Amino acid sequence: MPRIGFQNFCIRNKILLYSECEITLKDLAIFECLDSYESEKLESMLSHTLEELTFVVGIVKVIDNEIVIMLKDRSCHSVIMRDIENAKNLKTFVNDLVFKKKSIISVSRKRNLLQASFMNNLTEE
Repeated sequence: MPRIGFQNFCIRNKILLYSECEITLKDLAIFECLDSYESEKLESMLSHTLEELTFVVGIVKVIDNEIVIMLKDRSCHSVIMRDIENAKNLKTFVNDLVFKKKSIISVSRKRNLLQASFMNNLTEE
């Protein structure tokens, strides 16, 4: 199966086909950063190792389309999103990661877009 880029998603029966795997739409978060540099920073913060689920500790502040993220080493890093809506969506997503509601499976980016596939940890009642 050929790889399908961010601009060429193929949606069939509410299933998103990407990178030779099937991910349901509800388990995929896409964020648009201001430029590729910002998406690269965000990718490195959300990427994880086998030992750690994520390096992110929390959100320090959201100012318009800029979001400040604190990492486990207590350093803070700013990421500028394309707009306020993307910043709010990222804040919600990071809070869900911090409170263990979601776990990241993989993170990838293309230009200024960042895609995070995740798993919900809490079962719906």
